[in-house]
Amino acid sequence: MVIKSRLRINGPLLSISCFSLFLLCLILVGSQSPSVIKINAAVLSFFTSFYDTSLKSAAIAISTFGHKSVFVKVVIAYTLILALLRRWDAVAYVSTLTWPIFWTCQFLKENFTSLRPDWALIAHMGLKASYSFPSRHVAAFTVIGLAMITLANKKLKMPLTIVFALSLAALAWARLYLTAHWLTDIAGALFLAAAWSHLVIKYCKPSEPIPTAVYPIVICLWGVFAGQYLSNHFSGEMYAYTPFIQVAQHSDAQCFN
Repeated sequence: MVIKSRLRINGPLLSISCFSLFLLCLILVGSQSPSVIKINAAVLSFFTSFYDTSLKSAAIAISTFGHKSVFVKVVIAYTLILALLRRWDAVAYVSTLTWPIFWTCQFLKENFTSLRPDWALIAHMGLKASYSFPSRHVAAFTVIGLAMITLANKKLKMPLTIVFALSLAALAWARLYLTAHWLTDIAGALFLAAAWSHLVIKYCKPSEPIPTAVYPIVICLWGVFAGQYLSNHFSGEMYAYTPFIQVAQHSDAQCFN
């Protein structure tokens, strides 16, 4: 009985731990902790030290797979396919897993705009600064990946896990290389997604996997949506994402003032 009770509380405790780490990232960034700023600035300075146009193009292409418009289309397409299969339990599961994370990231992005030092804020799309905590790209990609992995059969789970893990690492690299986020933004996104996903997976995941044929369809649609966005916005993205070289110039001087 003791073992069973311990196993039962592991779910909430793990989620609480991940959410606490997310809040810690938020507090550290919001409080403008000098050590945290210096670490983040050092990471961005490292990426800007080997800036290259071809790498920038690759980073923009990879980053597109986590863009909000692509996320919305993929989730809608995924749930529509599940609805056509009359897997209403899977529709509810995917919706519960994905949309709350998306809107939480959107809320944070829109309502916290002045918690970073002025010199460390990210110039993007002609705007002076963007808060961008946590990384919506990373959080959205994480929950979509988990929604697909957890509904797969046993044979597909391992290949999907490997593919999504490598893709997530590439996406995190792309966001850092474009200086679109701090390292704490990436970490906060992963902790937030992990906290919510673990609860939803533990208590809401359908027991029956979805048909294997769904996966190539959804992945192909994902590629199509990302390709459409990239073809329409590539030149604008190349112009907008300019490495914030001032980070390298100001990090040592400003961190401990």
